[in-house]
Amino acid sequence: MPESAGTSLVRCGNFDVDVRTGELWKDGARVTLQSQPLNVLAALLERPGELVSRDELRQRLWPGDTHVDFEHGLNAAVKRLRDVLGDSAELPTYIETIPRRGYRLIAPLSMANGKPVTAPPVESLVAAVGVGVDRRRRLRLLSAIVVMVGVLPAAFAILHWLESPPPIVAKYTQLTADGENKDGMLVTDGLRVYFVQHVNDEPRVAQVSVAGGETIPVPVPFGKPGLDDIAHDGSMLFVGNYEGAGPFPYWIVPLPGGSPRPLGELRANDVHPSPDGQQIVYTSNSDIFIAKADATGARKLASFPGKGTGTAAWDHDGSRVRFSVNDWSIPESSIWEARPDGSGLRPLLPGWRAPATQCCGRWTPDGAYFIFESTLQGVTSLWAIREKGGFWRKASGTPVQLTTGALHFRSPAPSRDGRTVFAIGDQVRGEILRRDSTSGEWVPLSSGLSIKSMSELAYSRDGQWVAYTTYPEMTLWRSRVDDTERRQLTFSPLEVRAPRWSPDGKKLVINARPPGQPWKLSIIGAEGGSPEPLLAGPESQSFPAWSPDGRQIAFSGSPLLEPEGTGPSALHILDLATKRVTRIPGSEGLFGASWSPNGRWLAALKLDFSKLMLLDVASGRWEELATGVLHYANWSADSEHLYYERWGDDVGAMRIRLSDRREEKIGSLKKFRRTLGPERCWSGLTPNNELLVLRDIGTQEIYALDLKKP
Repeated sequence: MPESAGTSLVRCGNFDVDVRTGELWKDGARVTLQSQPLNVLAALLERPGELVSRDELRQRLWPGDTHVDFEHGLNAAVKRLRDVLGDSAELPTYIETIPRRGYRLIAPLSMANGKPVTAPPVESLVAAVGVGVDRRRRLRLLSAIVVMVGVLPAAFAILHWLESPPPIVAKYTQLTADGENKDGMLVTDGLRVYFVQHVNDEPRVAQVSVAGGETIPVPVPFGKPGLDDIAHDGSMLFVGNYEGAGPFPYWIVPLPGGSPRPLGELRANDVHPSPDGQQIVYTSNSDIFIAKADATGARKLASFPGKGTGTAAWDHDGSRVRFSVNDWSIPESSIWEARPDGSGLRPLLPGWRAPATQCCGRWTPDGAYFIFESTLQGVTSLWAIREKGGFWRKASGTPVQLTTGALHFRSPAPSRDGRTVFAIGDQVRGEILRRDSTSGEWVPLSSGLSIKSMSELAYSRDGQWVAYTTYPEMTLWRSRVDDTERRQLTFSPLEVRAPRWSPDGKKLVINARPPGQPWKLSIIGAEGGSPEPLLAGPESQSFPAWSPDGRQIAFSGSPLLEPEGTGPSALHILDLATKRVTRIPGSEGLFGASWSPNGRWLAALKLDFSKLMLLDVASGRWEELATGVLHYANWSADSEHLYYERWGDDVGAMRIRLSDRREEKIGSLKKFRRTLGPERCWSGLTPNNELLVLRDIGTQEIYALDLKKP
């Protein structure tokens, strides 16, 4: 291996890279590497620990007007590079694949063998440490240091100190293996992890050792608990009683045991104590409040009309509060922050081009990192933001992805020492069941693999065809009912939901969007082609429903679609011939319109799922059909019955007869494990009125993710 003053060796795992000459060495021997794999390695070395997109690599490997099979060429170059490094795509040591986006160098970098070697070219170092907009001024300063000291390795050390590699997950350890559904937030007292699991579809608070093992219930005096947080000293849990409609009463549950007690007269959706235990921050529908520890003296911190707030967190010193803001009309969520006095209110990541949905963040105990979950194309991952700098080091504030792969990680909870993040690891798998109308038994809709990945399904009017979206890909397919003549109609990264056949069976209306953009109504032919958006503008539109004559589409959308429109989300009708949009009077706060096959009625749900409403289209009169916690309104083929789900102590499939408004229970859904979320909890009807239910048959277990931090 060359050791002259002109070399610039950087140790990457077990290899040495000469950045100036483009040579790769291992154990003193030069390793042969073709130009394209070497260019890929150079690009990754310039930004260690960061995502390098496939498009960036394309421009680097094939600049200008070069015409190649880019996908095949890049995949081949990365494979050759991995072969030389002895790396694996499944268990990477050097290069991690970020599915459909690019690659990230995860191997540690250092000076080669501790020998006095020269620094890499300044341009490469600038890219590697992310000097940013102050590049020229910093380079002049660093050049002066190099000249004065005369030791280039010292300059390399200073540059490396300016920006350390981001944290990575070094090890995954599964803590639970009970096979039960888990939701909500995780919290820890240092010895145990607390969470909510569903046993026989009933939620309960449970605990497991941080070393793993058996899950043990934590007694609470009510049947629908929701776990939000734990006191800073680990002495008590903050648990909501989620029976009925929110906001909910909250209770204090002492640890390791004791009598639970109500948290004053508080009713909220989410509660979190301050680090000193003197205050709480809580959310209630569109508002967020701060109050004393006993829930008295509340004052409003912020308000977001027409949206929802939740999952708040305090900084380690109590100087900031961050919380999620949910836009139900898209639906998406973002993270905001404010000081406890209400000042400094702002979105945390405005314009962030990574996954648009952000939620459920927590600081590490020292305040150095903020860890949150984010979702792109149905895949939920954990991300980290460096919050604190140090000597010669500036916190970048740029999110870094911590998890990728088949497991979807959510609900992060940093350990008390900050070395581990506990999270729910979700292996997604669903199955659509059909309730046989003769036997009353639930049977799989089909054994086809495509059916098992469905998230939503729609039948053509003649009952010969089905259209469905898949999860987590969120792509649109159509086939005959026997799964023959299957065709994929849309492709990633476009996301698709809510397909509905036109009455003539020649096309479908869908919700479609690029990742992170509002949902838009689009039309696509049954044989494929590019989806055609129906309405321009930035407003979102969702849950389309054809009129029986195929001339109109009812949908949920913002009143801003109309001139002078104000108020909450409402139902609208689009005339396909004129493209005129009309808001349905009295529909404010409703969504999910469903048009009866005879055209006489429109059914819709309240945004909080508390009411099922019925509109007489001719008279314009609304009527309340049912109350409770209701989901998924579907019409029978003869327009005589409306089917829906009633959630509660005995969740069931219901139907109401329009002639006399008589409600009856069709079947129990209590034995089905359902995962909450717009793409993973669905029910519908076959053309002969047999019930369809999507049930969760995946795994949701708790994992300990050991962090390797700079």
